[in-house]
Amino acid sequence: APADIILIDYEPHTPLNEENWIGHIVNGISQANVNTTICAGEILMWNGQLLLSVDENEVRKRGCELAKALWERF
Repeated sequence: APADIILIDYEPHTPLNEENWIGHIVNGISQANVNTTICAGEILMWNGQLLLSVDENEVRKRGCELAKALWERF
């Protein structure tokens, strides 16, 4: 079955070990580090470049509108 997965470029500023790995995931990784995105087996982003023919600014604008509407519901 096709999979959804993201690949992240991550260079930690502090040592990564079995005791602090969750802190690295929660605090160290952000959307800015996403390198590759695969959804339902289709590569949507490769090496940090979007492969879809969409208007990224329009997607961001719509995302902000939806986030605002969601927060108003709480």
